[in-house]
Amino acid sequence: LHLGPTGPRYHPLVTPGALLATPAFLFATGIFRFYVSHMSSYDELYGPLGGVMVLMLWFWWISIILLSGAVMDCVILNAAIERKAGGHFNGTDPLSTKVDVQEPISFSRE
Repeated sequence: LHLGPTGPRYHPLVTPGALLATPAFLFATGIFRFYVSHMSSYDELYGPLGGVMVLMLWFWWISIILLSGAVMDCVILNAAIERKAGGHFNGTDPLSTKVDVQEPISFSRE
């Protein structure tokens, strides 16, 4: 693998973004199920395309939730890399700063 990183990488099993996105996903799915079954009449308004519209709306909600969790993880990880690098990046690209990635980067503030 000439294009990948050298050595083992640390990948946490559970991240803060996953801890936020998973319950939000379940909550949004439950609320959406209630809304579709009790409040809306997509089939009467749109005919056979009503189911497709409902599915696309659910995909949109879930994609926003999952991307919000990923952005949260990215922001926390960039802050951890900055803290480990010993200061602020002063407007430079965080990915261009040399940081030893062989040891795990903690998501905690310790």
